[in-house]
Amino acid sequence: MTALLDAQDIRGGYDETPILNGVGLTIDRGEIVTIAGTNGSGKSTLAKALVGLLPRCSGTVRFDGRTLDAVAPEDRPALGLSYVPQVANVFPELTIEENLWVVEGVGNRRARADELFGRFPSLAERRRQLARSLSGGERQQLAIARALMLHPKLMVMDEPSAALSPRLVEEVFALIRDLAAQEIAVLLVEQRAREALAFSHRGYIMSSGRIVAQDSAAALLADQELARLFLGQGRSNAAAS
Repeated sequence: MTALLDAQDIRGGYDETPILNGVGLTIDRGEIVTIAGTNGSGKSTLAKALVGLLPRCSGTVRFDGRTLDAVAPEDRPALGLSYVPQVANVFPELTIEENLWVVEGVGNRRARADELFGRFPSLAERRRQLARSLSGGERQQLAIARALMLHPKLMVMDEPSAALSPRLVEEVFALIRDLAAQEIAVLLVEQRAREALAFSHRGYIMSSGRIVAQDSAAALLADQELARLFLGQGRSNAAAS
């Protein structure tokens, strides 16, 4: 079966600074894939490259059988490729429901927003409040809900657990596991690599802009040397089946 996303020989960076040095990866439908690595390894830069936001980039990205090289970043969500950035992922001066209504390309925005509010009851209760009133965990919920407005096939998520308490991390990770259960693939860039790999199917480890290891999540977690060098400290459980 053809991979949902197939990226090959991705190179690039910002201005004249090279960050990615020939990165390749694949993601299948309904799969959770975690990209791990030390700070500065190029994880977030790769996420931006895949969704078209890296200013200087070469290589090939195919998504759902289509080459994205000439597809503008703003047109990729309509194809089923959504992106949840680490920061600035909601509009703080809009209400919670307005954050959903501004997504373009939705046939009936109000109906789709109401459908998503059914899945995010804590947001539904406060739908007319400004997004700036939300906690960090609630902002991540809203960012995920916005990304879901266009029924994505793949969500690329950059550090969704950043700056969250352990309890809120568990809530956000539970949301991600639920996405995969709905056949939505997730590419997860995470510093909490052990926790993320614990519910992922596969993983890639980056260092200095390159993929240095790739395997099932269970195999990566079981490799003590890789864990010591790249996965840091944290709790790990059985990987997703």
